[in-house]
Amino acid sequence: MKRFRQTIATLERTWAAEARNAPFYPFVTWTAEGPRLGAATVLARKGAPEEARLLALLSVAYGFPVPAKVLKHLAWAEAEFDRGDFAKSAMHVALTGISAFAGREGARRLHIAAGILDEGFLTPTAVLKACGLDGGEVETLANITKTSRAFLRATRTEASGRPTVSLPRRTAPLAGKMGATTTWL
Repeated sequence: MKRFRQTIATLERTWAAEARNAPFYPFVTWTAEGPRLGAATVLARKGAPEEARLLALLSVAYGFPVPAKVLKHLAWAEAEFDRGDFAKSAMHVALTGISAFAGREGARRLHIAAGILDEGFLTPTAVLKACGLDGGEVETLANITKTSRAFLRATRTEASGRPTVSLPRRTAPLAGKMGATTTWL
């Protein structure tokens, strides 16, 4: 508990410095490090599967549960940024329907929530619950991500370089009666 309080105090101090010195991003904006919002807070690290973190931080920043459908436009925005088409990237951010920050309070909440997640004190779902926000969609995303990682660990690569999956052999309900076996999930 002491470490948590120290971290919160540090985040409050760094917020003051960030608010004064860092560039302010009123919209989600892509940079080489990943998407940023507010006082240059990184929403998700580049190349990491952090959809749950991204959605939770957006929800905390705006003070309402941001729907998961915005992730589609944010993924397209990132792809356009990577291609060097910054105008199309900005267009996809606009298509999310998320408004610009009107004040700095949302940016402060975002900075503190990101710090709590970075330190590993809470999960994205727990951060939303602590803020009194519905975390259903974020929890679903987190579970999908866990399942995807387990699937990737079960995947191996053939000599040709193509990935293959080792699935357990099971007998299908009807196939067992006919003496046949199949591989299915």
